[in-house]
Amino acid sequence: MENRGFVERTRCAAGGRRTGIGLTAKGRHAAQSAILVHAGNIRRYFLDPLTPEQTVAIRAWSEQMIDHIEPRHDEATDETTGGIADETVGDGAA
Repeated sequence: MENRGFVERTRCAAGGRRTGIGLTAKGRHAAQSAILVHAGNIRRYFLDPLTPEQTVAIRAWSEQMIDHIEPRHDEATDETTGGIADETVGDGAA
């Protein structure tokens, strides 16, 4: 990749005993182009053929997974009570 001009070596640390690597402008352009082609292929082969019903189902599932992985603030655990933020902790009556 270095010979093709996509990356370049950089010196790291004291005395230059370590070598780093970084993208060149040509490498960055190649990566961005590859991302666009890849995104187009995902759309063409996986998303475009979906029916409207399949799209709704996948969207609902995706949102459920996102909420499970990264709960919204109103669903997050309340640090002060150890419970769910929107749950009632109790009214004090016994």
